[in-house]
Amino acid sequence: MWCKGLLLCGMTVIAAMTSGFAADLKPVRKEPPRATAAAPLPPSWAGFYAGPTLGWAKGRSEGFYQGTGPTPPPTTPTAPTIVATPTTPITPTTPTTPTTPAANAPITDITAINCTVPQLQQFLIGYFFGCILDPITPGALAGYNFQFGSLVAGVEADAGWIGRHSPQVPAPDTSGRWDQFGVTWTGHVRGRVGYAFGQYLPFVAGGLALAGYNVAHFRSDATGSVLYTANDTRVGYTIGGGVEIANLFPSFLPGWVFRGEYLYDHFNPRQYDWVPGMRYTVLDLTIHTLRAAATYRFSTPH
Repeated sequence: MWCKGLLLCGMTVIAAMTSGFAADLKPVRKEPPRATAAAPLPPSWAGFYAGPTLGWAKGRSEGFYQGTGPTPPPTTPTAPTIVATPTTPITPTTPTTPTTPAANAPITDITAINCTVPQLQQFLIGYFFGCILDPITPGALAGYNFQFGSLVAGVEADAGWIGRHSPQVPAPDTSGRWDQFGVTWTGHVRGRVGYAFGQYLPFVAGGLALAGYNVAHFRSDATGSVLYTANDTRVGYTIGGGVEIANLFPSFLPGWVFRGEYLYDHFNPRQYDWVPGMRYTVLDLTIHTLRAAATYRFSTPH
């Protein structure tokens, strides 16, 4: 009997140990490791890009107008009146031998001069054109960048529309004349150099500046009214700088780069002849532009 009880007790102990060991062998569920966000790669600035621009421009022309008035007709000289006066007849005398003038004797030489010289009437009308062009200037640009590490260099071309004229500037001689100028469009062909700091690219730029220029001169006098106009393409230089920002909206606008910049354009004085050899206007031109741009990088992976 006691053997049977001992056997039952041993089986109970073995069952308990087996149950505990099985519990120890039960696999423990562990949470999977959370994925860490990968650091964004620096943007690539190399390759072709293009996009729209929108800016604000302020222009100024300084110069003067010069004219030569008509030469007045010469005064007709009045013929002298000679009045004959009777004189007493002179009795001829024996000619005498001329005497030699003494040394250092004064010599009298009287010449009557009565000459009228017509005066040339000229006038110089000088004034400055302090005219402001302040429209919104839409346009577009395209370019190509090369990248050498953090150094970025490239070439770029752009064109924009202005279409604004200055007020009429009257001549100060109260002659009824006035001048007016306008800029219809601008364009640039520039080289750019920048240094990338992550998603930012500050840069400087410079090169060729072009502008469509219109100038008008008006006169109104006794002979009628005439409007003279001239249109040409002004060629000068441009300098400026700005900053570009990449990955500003990576999920919404991938591949787009946004820019803000300033441009200074200068054009040397040019003469516009209204009446060749008589009347002309001389004008230079400077333009200051602040503009924004959004360019799409075609070579950037998206």
